[in-house]
Amino acid sequence: MLFSHLNFYLSTEVPRYSLEFVILAAGGNIIDDPNSSVITHYVTDRENISQSKNREYVQPQWVYDSLNFNKLLDVKEYWVGKELPAHLSPFVDENDTERYIP
Repeated sequence: MLFSHLNFYLSTEVPRYSLEFVILAAGGNIIDDPNSSVITHYVTDRENISQSKNREYVQPQWVYDSLNFNKLLDVKEYWVGKELPAHLSPFVDENDTERYIP
């Protein structure tokens, strides 16, 4: 499974319920203690948190995009404070001429 062997901490400002659903469905674990040494990915939108060298700090979109592409994407593109790549729905048909295009 995509997130098996990964342990996530979800900070308070992120959409917890949808992230939990996605992470658990893809085999990951949710850790409730932010100081736990087993955390591999700390999901947050806050830039001013003290960071540990032993884990990745990513914005929530990394979880959703990794699931949509069915592979673990490069976390460097999703570091906290970094401008995120375009987020496209996996359900969009690019050949559909009736869809809304901003």
